[in-house]
Amino acid sequence: IYGNLNKIIITTKRWLLVDTQSYIRLILDHLQQKELTSTICLGLKSIYQSLWWYDEKNYCGFRVWLKDKEEIGEDEEETCFEWNMIIYLPRVVQDYFETIIIGFARTIFNRLREHYSKDTSTTTITGNMMMWLE
Repeated sequence: IYGNLNKIIITTKRWLLVDTQSYIRLILDHLQQKELTSTICLGLKSIYQSLWWYDEKNYCGFRVWLKDKEEIGEDEEETCFEWNMIIYLPRVVQDYFETIIIGFARTIFNRLREHYSKDTSTTTITGNMMMWLE
């Protein structure tokens, strides 16, 4: 869990996007019922399959969106790469750094997905979801 005055990031340990959305609804409903947190307006901003987090300016992840029920196919995914520390690297190395970090993160994620898909009978595994609330 990471939090500041503007956002909260929570690792859910859920692999299904639908389970993640249900879990966040449960958390938000619970917070709205408590007197201390009922005046705080939180909403789901993003769901990530995998997120490598250092701080707000240094992270890499795979953001996903659930398609409408009428649409058939895979959920949409976007690679998010924000490493402010990259500016301290030589210009020639910066593109390689991005390629290596994204490739490494993708490889780790794919191996985890394969591992968990073998351990479960579910074939719709989409990732270890992280929620970005603002």
